[in-house]
Amino acid sequence: MPLSSPSSPHELRSVRLSEWATLEAHLLWIYDGRARFPGGFGLAVNEQLSAWLVRKGSVLIRIADQETTVRKGEWIFLGQEKRWQQFSPDCQMLSIRFCAHWPAGEDVFPRKQCSVIHAAEVPQLEQSALKMLRAVRRHFRRNLVFLMQQCGSLDAHLDISAAFYDWLRIYMKVQNKLGLPTTHGGTLDSRVQQIHDLVLNHPLSEPFKEREAATSVGLSTIQLNRLFVKQFGRTMRRSLEERRIEQAISALSGTSAPIKQIAFDLGFGSLPHFSTWFHRKKGVYPQLYRKSGNTFF
Repeated sequence: MPLSSPSSPHELRSVRLSEWATLEAHLLWIYDGRARFPGGFGLAVNEQLSAWLVRKGSVLIRIADQETTVRKGEWIFLGQEKRWQQFSPDCQMLSIRFCAHWPAGEDVFPRKQCSVIHAAEVPQLEQSALKMLRAVRRHFRRNLVFLMQQCGSLDAHLDISAAFYDWLRIYMKVQNKLGLPTTHGGTLDSRVQQIHDLVLNHPLSEPFKEREAATSVGLSTIQLNRLFVKQFGRTMRRSLEERRIEQAISALSGTSAPIKQIAFDLGFGSLPHFSTWFHRKKGVYPQLYRKSGNTFF
């Protein structure tokens, strides 16, 4: 499959560490074992970054008119394009899902298409992934762990994060080896960055008060939204909506929480309201989305 081109004109460079601190990067899950739905097939779209190492069997991936089969001993790094996929009946794989993007939403690693590389060419990537898996299993017993929905100690968070960043550094080198440069999102207005952090950490079950947020940094709501759109390409309200849909997807695909509870946690007053909203955003009702096996990879 063709490699993607950079998603941002700002190539990676030396910047202040305070700017690197705005990078949003964390492990979402890691799974090693038999494919959850061996022999399963269907359409899928990545909401975050994914890397699979096929340990046994194969996975067929088709994007538009291009098709590839990923076999035992090969890594595939999945792009954001809609794809058709099929797992062989004996498929076993190491599956890693994570995010790595700038506050404006620009990915650190371009990912419009998928790319494949033999594991033997980059043995450190698997070695580091297994260390990351061991770190997760030290704190959680389940083989498939959607980490953002788990409760754990600060020690667990730091242990897993350290292992993840070690893996991410190697992943970055592999992407560069494949010809995909890492990118930088550019310098942010400090006032906008402050409010962006507030938006990212605001409880979705509670209303967000835009006027109070704007006043706290000495701006009007109109001025702040104008700067927000300039920096991030979207308003504060749109940013909250994107957070809401991401958390809805995470809860539906990574937990067994009742859908009604998920709706209330995301600030909806009723299940029908949530179902209608989710269908408008994703084209499928939450009950059917949860039943879709492809959301687990």
